This record gives sequence, structure tokens and C-alpha cells, in this order.
Amino acid sequence: MYAQKGQIYNFDGPSYFIFDPQESRTVVFGIRNVMQEISNSYIEIPILAYAKFGPIELQGGAYAGFLVASTSTGTLTFKANGNNAQPLEFDLDYRFISDEAGEFTGELGFVTFDNRRLPLPNTLGAYYEASSGKENFYRTFDGGLVGAISLYINQGLFLNVRAEYGLTDVTNETRDVSLSALEGKEFIPSNDTDKNISFQASIGFKF
Repeated sequence: MYAQKGQIYNFDGPSYFIFDPQESRTVVFGIRNVMQEISNSYIEIPILAYAKFGPIELQGGAYAGFLVASTSTGTLTFKANGNNAQPLEFDLDYRFISDEAGEFTGELGFVTFDNRRLPLPNTLGAYYEASSGKENFYRTFDGGLVGAISLYINQGLFLNVRAEYGLTDVTNETRDVSLSALEGKEFIPSNDTDKNISFQASIGFKF
């Protein structure tokens, strides 16, 4: 099966922003507001047992999923601490599988903090604030449990509702980091577990 799973992610609160991460790695503290739409595409292999009771068919089992595409778009607004600081807005164009550390697109501008002139990108890649690392934010493998129910309208035509509950952490802790604090200039892993939970509805025909 080809399955597309996603989420809407929001963050609004005290945070930091790392300017010029590949060179000076200048950390500025302030308020960060993030709005993202994330889309992950998987090739899934379900293994199911089923039992049929008249026109009703119950299914249950497990699935293994392999990530083939992972993207996100949105905006990030950052206002540095201080009464005179102006909010900075960035477009987000994330390609979690292919983006490199420090990657950005769009023309550079400049911003000044503490009398330092720092490069200011327009559009951020998934790992713009990172200085190194090759890991993807999302892990390649996902696995979990499946439950489904089908209603047969006739011998072949059926309606199906399916639920999937992931059992694996789909994010890498080296990339899934706290947006509220740093340790010096280094990221702090979030140490949480992110699982895929999804519902699917379909109509099909069996020969």
C-alpha cells in the first residue's frame, strides 16, 4: 500500500534562533512562532488475519512501513528579546530526506545583533540551524498494529475503515530537539516518542 500521513505542527513560545550556523553559530534568544504542515509518504506491507460474519469482515494484524518521501512547508517568525527588535519571518521548505545541515534557499539579506552583521536567509531547509549531521528527522522504518472492518454491499463491492497504531518512534532524537533551550550552543534532544496514528476509509471490489 502507498500511504500518506501527516500532521499540523505549531510552536509558540520562548526559544532561540541560530544565525550563521556554519560559521559564527550566533545564538539569539527570543520568541519563536512556527506553523508547519508535514507530509510523510510510506510504502506499507500489511499482514492481516480476517474473519467474515455475513456481510461484515473483521481484520487485524500488523504492518511494516518504509518512508519514501518526507516534506513540510510553513512559516517561522522570530522576535529577539529587546524592545527594539523587529520580528523576522522565514518561509519553511523542508525536504527531510535530502536537505543538508545549514541549507537554505532564496537570496541572503543581513541582520545586526550586538553590533554583529549576520547573514539572513529567506527560506530555511529542514536542518538550517544545524552545523553538522546526516541523520534524517524521520526514521526510514515504521511498524505497528492494524485493525479494520469491511461491509460488503454485494459479493464483490465493499466499504472499509481501517485504523493503524504505530509502535515505533518515527523521529531521530539527534534531530528531534528542544526548541525551548540549548546546552551552550548545542541542541538538547527532546527525549519523547512520536508515533503514527492514522485512520483510512476506502471502497473496493474483490473478484
